[in-house]
Amino acid sequence: MLNNLKTLVRDEDGQGMVEYGLIVGIISVAAIVSLTSVRGKLAQLFTAVTEGLGKAEGNIGAT
Repeated sequence: MLNNLKTLVRDEDGQGMVEYGLIVGIISVAAIVSLTSVRGKLAQLFTAVTEGLGKAEGNIGAT
C-alpha cells in the first residue's frame, strides 16, 4: 500500500493539462477585465461609427 501511495505521488501524467487549464483561465480573466475596463470607450466608438455611416448614407444621394 505504501508503494502505491509513492507511485501516485510521483505520477505527473495530468500535470500538463492542469497547466494548460490554468493558462486558459488566466487569459480569460485578463480578457474579461480588459474588455470591461474599455467598455464605455468601445460604446462611444461604435456610436460614432454608426452616426458617421448614417451621415455618409444621407450624402450619397446629394452628389
